[in-house]
Amino acid sequence: MVRYSEDGQPRVPGKRTVSASSGVGLALSVAATDLVGCAVAAVESRTGQAWADRLGEHASVAHLVAEAAGEPLDAAATRLQVARQCLPDAGEWRVTAAEPIGWVVLGCGDRRVATFVTRVSGVRDKVAVAVLSGGRE
Repeated sequence: MVRYSEDGQPRVPGKRTVSASSGVGLALSVAATDLVGCAVAAVESRTGQAWADRLGEHASVAHLVAEAAGEPLDAAATRLQVARQCLPDAGEWRVTAAEPIGWVVLGCGDRRVATFVTRVSGVRDKVAVAVLSGGRE
């Protein structure tokens, strides 16, 4: 059974850590015995400057993601945005892997966050998903 703490974080009995995210009419949750995180968001259309303002010092990584994934900046920047929600206090991000089937793995220190951009039936915009599970190299 999932319960929520006073700070709104999901909790389950035992030694499992859980994370939950919702947006664009979707809910995503993950559970593990190690550090875990997840996020889901609609891919938003913004100007390059608007993304730079939003991502700050991490904006250049979004361009690397776009190149690695062969996708527009909007999708790549949203990937980075949802990855950062999994590790909000993380420092310098980098692309650690880009798979031809659409997954891009982003790294920060020894942590890893897998990201994916896809279409979901009933959702107008593309959706970006990020999952941190265990998260270490």
